[in-house]
Amino acid sequence: MKRTFFILFTLFATSNYLMAKHVPKRIMLHYCTEVAAAEYNIPLQDIDTRMPVYKNNGFTVHGTIRHPHGYSEKFKCRFDAKGKFIAIKKEPRHPMQQIKKRIKHACKGEASVRWRSDRRDIKVTQIDRRTSNRFIVTLDGPDATGVCEVNRQGHIYRFNTTYKQRYVPKEAKHSCKQRASILWHIPAPFIKITSSEYVGRGRYLLELSSGHFRAECEVNDSGRILHFNDSFRRR
Repeated sequence: MKRTFFILFTLFATSNYLMAKHVPKRIMLHYCTEVAAAEYNIPLQDIDTRMPVYKNNGFTVHGTIRHPHGYSEKFKCRFDAKGKFIAIKKEPRHPMQQIKKRIKHACKGEASVRWRSDRRDIKVTQIDRRTSNRFIVTLDGPDATGVCEVNRQGHIYRFNTTYKQRYVPKEAKHSCKQRASILWHIPAPFIKITSSEYVGRGRYLLELSSGHFRAECEVNDSGRILHFNDSFRRR
Protein backbone atom coordinates (compact mmCIF):
# COMPACT_ATOMS: atom_id res chain seq x y z
CA MET A 1 0.00 0.00 0.00
CA LYS A 2 2.84 2.38 0.94
CA ARG A 3 4.67 1.52 -2.28
CA THR A 4 1.57 2.27 -4.38
CA PHE A 5 1.05 5.55 -2.55
CA PHE A 6 4.68 6.51 -3.15
CA ILE A 7 4.37 5.75 -6.87
CA LEU A 8 1.17 7.75 -7.19
CA PHE A 9 2.71 10.64 -5.27
CA THR A 10 5.83 10.56 -7.46
CA LEU A 11 3.79 10.55 -10.65
CA PHE A 12 1.57 13.37 -9.40
CA ALA A 13 4.51 15.48 -8.23
CA THR A 14 6.33 15.13 -11.54
CA SER A 15 3.30 15.20 -13.86
CA ASN A 16 3.47 18.96 -14.52
CA TYR A 17 7.17 18.75 -15.32
CA LEU A 18 6.71 15.74 -17.59
CA MET A 19 3.75 17.30 -19.40
CA ALA A 20 5.79 20.45 -20.03
CA LYS A 21 9.22 18.98 -20.67
CA HIS A 22 8.15 15.55 -21.90
CA VAL A 23 9.83 12.31 -20.81
CA PRO A 24 13.51 11.95 -21.70
CA LYS A 25 14.23 8.73 -23.57
CA ARG A 26 16.64 7.56 -20.88
CA ILE A 27 13.88 7.45 -18.24
CA MET A 28 10.98 6.21 -20.38
CA LEU A 29 11.59 2.67 -19.15
CA HIS A 30 11.37 3.69 -15.47
CA TYR A 31 8.43 6.00 -16.08
CA CYS A 32 6.51 3.20 -17.83
CA THR A 33 7.26 0.83 -14.93
CA GLU A 34 5.82 3.28 -12.40
CA VAL A 35 2.76 3.97 -14.51
CA ALA A 36 2.10 0.22 -14.84
CA ALA A 37 2.52 -0.30 -11.09
CA ALA A 38 -0.01 2.43 -10.34
CA GLU A 39 -2.42 1.55 -13.16
CA TYR A 40 -2.57 -2.20 -12.45
CA ASN A 41 -1.81 -2.11 -8.69
CA ILE A 42 1.25 -4.34 -9.09
CA PRO A 43 4.48 -4.17 -7.01
CA LEU A 44 7.42 -2.70 -8.92
CA GLN A 45 9.50 -5.86 -8.42
CA ASP A 46 6.91 -7.87 -10.40
CA ILE A 47 7.24 -5.67 -13.49
CA ASP A 48 9.89 -5.99 -16.21
CA THR A 49 10.30 -3.35 -18.92
CA ARG A 50 12.58 -3.06 -21.94
CA MET A 51 14.34 -0.10 -23.52
CA PRO A 52 12.14 2.16 -25.68
CA VAL A 53 11.88 1.46 -29.40
CA TYR A 54 11.19 4.20 -31.94
CA LYS A 55 8.35 3.17 -34.24
CA ASN A 56 5.38 4.82 -36.00
CA ASN A 57 6.50 8.37 -35.16
CA GLY A 58 6.85 7.64 -31.46
CA PHE A 59 8.44 5.51 -28.76
CA THR A 60 7.12 2.23 -27.39
CA VAL A 61 8.21 0.60 -24.13
CA HIS A 62 7.23 -3.07 -23.84
CA GLY A 63 6.73 -4.61 -20.42
CA THR A 64 5.71 -7.81 -18.64
CA ILE A 65 3.78 -8.28 -15.40
CA ARG A 66 4.80 -11.46 -13.57
CA HIS A 67 1.99 -13.14 -11.61
CA PRO A 68 2.26 -16.15 -9.25
CA HIS A 69 2.34 -19.71 -10.68
CA GLY A 70 4.12 -18.67 -13.90
CA TYR A 71 1.25 -16.58 -15.30
CA SER A 72 2.28 -13.32 -17.01
CA GLU A 73 0.71 -10.41 -18.90
CA LYS A 74 2.27 -8.08 -21.43
CA PHE A 75 1.69 -4.34 -21.79
CA LYS A 76 3.17 -1.36 -23.58
CA CYS A 77 3.56 2.36 -23.00
CA ARG A 78 3.34 4.78 -25.91
CA PHE A 79 5.14 8.14 -26.16
CA ASP A 80 5.07 10.59 -29.05
CA ALA A 81 8.17 11.59 -30.99
CA LYS A 82 8.94 14.36 -28.46
CA GLY A 83 8.60 12.01 -25.48
CA LYS A 84 5.15 13.01 -24.31
CA PHE A 85 3.40 10.08 -22.60
CA ILE A 86 0.28 9.00 -24.53
CA ALA A 87 -1.13 5.82 -22.98
CA ILE A 88 -0.50 2.44 -21.37
CA LYS A 89 -2.30 -0.63 -22.66
CA LYS A 90 -2.29 -4.36 -21.98
CA GLU A 91 -1.60 -6.47 -25.03
CA PRO A 92 -4.18 -9.13 -25.93
CA ARG A 93 -3.09 -12.63 -25.05
CA HIS A 94 -2.25 -15.00 -27.85
CA PRO A 95 -5.10 -17.51 -28.42
CA MET A 96 -2.76 -20.45 -27.74
CA GLN A 97 -1.85 -18.98 -24.35
CA GLN A 98 -5.54 -18.87 -23.45
CA ILE A 99 -5.99 -22.46 -24.63
CA LYS A 100 -3.02 -23.68 -22.58
CA LYS A 101 -4.29 -21.87 -19.50
CA ARG A 102 -7.71 -23.52 -19.97
CA ILE A 103 -6.38 -27.06 -20.42
CA LYS A 104 -3.95 -26.67 -17.51
CA HIS A 105 -6.83 -25.57 -15.31
CA ALA A 106 -8.99 -28.52 -16.41
CA CYS A 107 -6.30 -31.19 -15.97
CA LYS A 108 -5.04 -29.83 -12.64
CA GLY A 109 -8.63 -29.74 -11.38
CA GLU A 110 -9.17 -33.38 -12.37
CA ALA A 111 -5.89 -34.42 -10.76
CA SER A 112 -6.74 -32.50 -7.58
CA VAL A 113 -10.03 -34.39 -7.21
CA ARG A 114 -8.60 -37.81 -8.08
CA TRP A 115 -5.50 -37.48 -5.91
CA ARG A 116 -7.12 -35.41 -3.13
CA SER A 117 -4.28 -32.94 -3.42
CA ASP A 118 -4.15 -29.17 -3.38
CA ARG A 119 -3.91 -27.64 -6.87
CA ARG A 120 -0.84 -25.71 -5.71
CA ASP A 121 1.00 -28.99 -5.11
CA ILE A 122 0.36 -30.24 -8.66
CA LYS A 123 2.63 -29.15 -11.51
CA VAL A 124 2.15 -29.37 -15.26
CA THR A 125 5.46 -30.71 -16.54
CA GLN A 126 4.68 -30.99 -20.26
CA ILE A 127 2.04 -30.18 -22.87
CA ASP A 128 2.10 -32.01 -26.22
CA ARG A 129 -0.19 -31.11 -29.08
CA ARG A 130 -1.42 -34.26 -30.84
CA THR A 131 -4.00 -32.78 -33.24
CA SER A 132 -5.57 -29.38 -33.79
CA ASN A 133 -7.97 -30.09 -30.93
CA ARG A 134 -6.23 -32.72 -28.78
CA PHE A 135 -3.52 -32.17 -26.19
CA ILE A 136 -1.64 -34.53 -23.89
CA VAL A 137 -0.81 -32.93 -20.53
CA THR A 138 1.66 -34.54 -18.11
CA LEU A 139 1.26 -33.71 -14.42
CA ASP A 140 3.29 -34.35 -11.29
CA GLY A 141 1.86 -34.39 -7.76
CA PRO A 142 3.07 -35.31 -4.27
CA ASP A 143 2.02 -38.97 -4.56
CA ALA A 144 1.36 -39.54 -8.25
CA THR A 145 1.97 -38.57 -11.85
CA GLY A 146 -0.77 -38.31 -14.44
CA VAL A 147 -1.44 -38.14 -18.17
CA CYS A 148 -4.44 -36.06 -19.22
CA GLU A 149 -5.88 -36.10 -22.74
CA VAL A 150 -7.93 -32.95 -23.25
CA ASN A 151 -9.32 -30.72 -26.00
CA ARG A 152 -8.92 -26.96 -26.31
CA GLN A 153 -12.28 -26.36 -24.62
CA GLY A 154 -11.05 -28.17 -21.50
CA HIS A 155 -13.04 -31.40 -22.01
CA ILE A 156 -11.07 -34.38 -20.67
CA TYR A 157 -11.23 -37.61 -22.67
CA ARG A 158 -8.79 -39.70 -20.65
CA PHE A 159 -6.88 -39.41 -17.38
CA ASN A 160 -4.34 -42.02 -16.31
CA THR A 161 -2.67 -42.07 -12.89
CA THR A 162 0.58 -43.72 -11.85
CA TYR A 163 1.16 -43.64 -8.11
CA LYS A 164 4.65 -43.18 -6.75
CA GLN A 165 6.26 -45.72 -4.45
CA ARG A 166 5.55 -44.99 -0.81
CA TYR A 167 6.62 -46.60 2.42
CA VAL A 168 3.93 -49.05 3.57
CA PRO A 169 3.00 -48.44 7.24
CA LYS A 170 3.73 -51.36 9.55
CA GLU A 171 0.08 -51.35 10.68
CA ALA A 172 -1.00 -52.11 7.10
CA LYS A 173 1.50 -54.95 6.73
CA HIS A 174 0.55 -56.42 10.10
CA SER A 175 -3.21 -56.40 9.36
CA CYS A 176 -2.83 -58.13 6.00
CA LYS A 177 -0.51 -60.79 7.39
CA GLN A 178 -2.84 -61.45 10.31
CA ARG A 179 -5.83 -61.88 7.98
CA ALA A 180 -3.88 -64.31 5.81
CA SER A 181 -2.61 -66.17 8.88
CA ILE A 182 -6.17 -66.76 10.13
CA LEU A 183 -7.49 -67.89 6.75
CA TRP A 184 -4.51 -70.07 5.84
CA HIS A 185 -3.77 -71.41 9.37
CA ILE A 186 -0.15 -70.39 8.88
CA PRO A 187 1.89 -68.36 11.41
CA ALA A 188 2.29 -64.75 10.28
CA PRO A 189 6.13 -64.87 10.23
CA PHE A 190 5.91 -67.48 7.44
CA ILE A 191 3.87 -65.18 5.21
CA LYS A 192 5.77 -62.88 2.83
CA ILE A 193 4.76 -59.61 1.23
CA THR A 194 5.96 -60.11 -2.35
CA SER A 195 4.89 -56.70 -3.70
CA SER A 196 3.28 -53.47 -2.58
CA GLU A 197 1.73 -50.55 -4.44
CA TYR A 198 0.30 -47.25 -3.30
CA VAL A 199 -3.09 -46.80 -5.00
CA GLY A 200 -3.99 -43.35 -3.71
CA ARG A 201 -6.15 -41.82 -1.00
CA GLY A 202 -4.13 -43.45 1.76
CA ARG A 203 -4.63 -46.98 0.40
CA TYR A 204 -2.14 -49.73 -0.41
CA LEU A 205 -2.39 -52.96 -2.37
CA LEU A 206 -0.22 -55.75 -0.96
CA GLU A 207 0.43 -59.14 -2.50
CA LEU A 208 1.10 -61.94 0.00
CA SER A 209 2.26 -65.50 -0.45
CA SER A 210 3.16 -68.60 1.52
CA GLY A 211 3.69 -71.96 -0.09
CA HIS A 212 0.74 -72.62 -2.40
CA PHE A 213 -1.22 -69.67 -1.06
CA ARG A 214 -1.38 -66.20 -2.58
CA ALA A 215 -3.62 -63.21 -1.88
CA GLU A 216 -4.18 -59.54 -2.61
CA CYS A 217 -4.92 -57.28 0.33
CA GLU A 218 -6.13 -53.68 0.00
CA VAL A 219 -5.54 -51.79 3.23
CA ASN A 220 -5.41 -48.18 4.43
CA ASP A 221 -2.76 -46.28 6.41
CA SER A 222 -4.22 -47.24 9.79
CA GLY A 223 -4.33 -50.96 8.98
CA ARG A 224 -8.03 -51.30 8.20
CA ILE A 225 -8.51 -53.95 5.51
CA LEU A 226 -10.73 -52.74 2.69
CA HIS A 227 -10.61 -55.86 0.51
CA PHE A 228 -8.93 -59.26 0.82
CA ASN A 229 -8.90 -61.70 -2.10
CA ASP A 230 -7.29 -65.10 -1.64
CA SER A 231 -9.07 -66.86 -4.51
CA PHE A 232 -5.64 -67.37 -6.05
CA ARG A 233 -4.69 -70.11 -3.56
CA ARG A 234 -4.45 -73.67 -4.70
CA ARG A 235 -6.60 -76.23 -2.92
